[in-house]
Amino acid sequence: MREHIDIFKTKRKAFVVLAILSLLYSGVSLFSVFYSGFFIDELISSQVTAEVLRISIIFLIISLISIGLDYIVNLMLYPTSENIVFAFKQKAIKKLINNDKDVTYLSKRVDDDARQITMFFISNYVTFFLKVIEIIAIAIFVFKTDTIIALLMFVIVPIYFSVYHLFKKSIFNRNLQAREATANFYATFANRINPKIELNDDEFNNVFYTYLEAFKKRLLVDNNLKLSKGSVVALMQGIVFFVGGLAVLNGNTTIGMLSILMQYFNRIIANVSYYMNLGKQWQITKTAIQRFSEL
Repeated sequence: MREHIDIFKTKRKAFVVLAILSLLYSGVSLFSVFYSGFFIDELISSQVTAEVLRISIIFLIISLISIGLDYIVNLMLYPTSENIVFAFKQKAIKKLINNDKDVTYLSKRVDDDARQITMFFISNYVTFFLKVIEIIAIAIFVFKTDTIIALLMFVIVPIYFSVYHLFKKSIFNRNLQAREATANFYATFANRINPKIELNDDEFNNVFYTYLEAFKKRLLVDNNLKLSKGSVVALMQGIVFFVGGLAVLNGNTTIGMLSILMQYFNRIIANVSYYMNLGKQWQITKTAIQRFSEL
């Protein structure tokens, strides 16, 4: 694991810039949610066209800043990730020069695993901490605004993680099988079109059906997890909508503030989903690290 981390250190300057840009993007995104709710209340209470125009222009500027930051981050991500993947491949070459396994199988295996490890780190090294900060900031705001709605919002957190825990082992096992089956299939396919290697249709078909079966099992686990998550979210959203609607009818909050709370609730769901998906991606990445270490 230590040797993998050293590869990422070679691009530390790019990671610092990406971290700063990501932090700015997250802050602007959170503020835009609040400002949209503020705009709704102003639209209801204000009868002055100039005031509505001023707020609209500010909201447009905020949106353009958010789009610009996202654009710059995406421009930086591709060359940074490709350089790291290339470094992993260079490292693998030294181990594979005298390896007697199929060349196509090894090249596919190294490329898949290097990309999985690289994208897991790049996608999460900053996001992991930003999401924590974002959840804390939302929690402070929501609890100050409406304690009951806040409690309902955060009930979803332990339920979500309990669901992930049920699927954790299956995710690791199914992804390990799918990765091996993929590498074997591509190697067999290359051999099938190589006139120097004799391979009959039955052997090729068996490898394909093994590959297909492995992916079907992986997709089944993924879809079962997705279904469980979706059911929890739908139930909690319905409850929060009902309680929030009653608060508006009773005059305890405004429509704009309810809009802010609902958007922040969706952000909480997205952030908790991120950590669930992070756990899932970590199980997949563990298979890649294990396979890369075994070269």
